[in-house]
Amino acid sequence: MGYPAFVRSSKVQPDEEHWVRLPEALKQDLLAYIAGYRQPKPDQLDGPCYWYDERTRRCKHHEYRPRVCRDFVVGGEDCIAWRNELLGTE
Repeated sequence: MGYPAFVRSSKVQPDEEHWVRLPEALKQDLLAYIAGYRQPKPDQLDGPCYWYDERTRRCKHHEYRPRVCRDFVVGGEDCIAWRNELLGTE
């Protein structure tokens, strides 16, 4: 995933709580990034998340991360299984 995947509102679901409390400047920066985002090829994984700091190896805005980032541990068993399933590898 190239950017934090916040769940935003639909007809049947309200905005994710972490999106609601995201500071407006971060929302606008992220929305601008998403507007210019290019999907990877179907057989490729995306690069690091837009919020990932390669120097510190941490999320730049950890306290505002979306639900999916709270549920999956990067490099954990579930994360690796999901990536393998996505790519059809083992």
